[in-house]
Amino acid sequence: MRQQPESQNMTEVTIRKLTDADTPAVLHLVQLDSADAPKGELLGAEIEGTLVAFAPIAGGRTVADPFSRTSELAALLSLRTAQLRGRQPRRRRFGGLFGRDRGRPARPSAPAPPGAGDRLLSQPLR
Repeated sequence: MRQQPESQNMTEVTIRKLTDADTPAVLHLVQLDSADAPKGELLGAEIEGTLVAFAPIAGGRTVADPFSRTSELAALLSLRTAQLRGRQPRRRRFGGLFGRDRGRPARPSAPAPPGAGDRLLSQPLR
């Protein structure tokens, strides 16, 4: 039987609301990350049952274990907390395809030539 390389091993990730029972793990992460104690409801990310990151649902800084790879989990927490608040997460300035909002039509790159109205003029081929 052939073993899979370590990079292909599956890891169980759980995103859930934290309870009072999670207070010791939250305080441990606060200490590791040199963060302030959180307030309000929290959403946590666990890897195989161990809390490695959390974020306030009302918005705020994600606190994570600095000794673990948690950047992807922080992004998941940001997305999920935004969903729970009922709005989209804040977009990056130059995100997406050229950063244009897909809900609005693109502005024309140049105005139509004089006398063309709303159509472009074309020159016959010679």
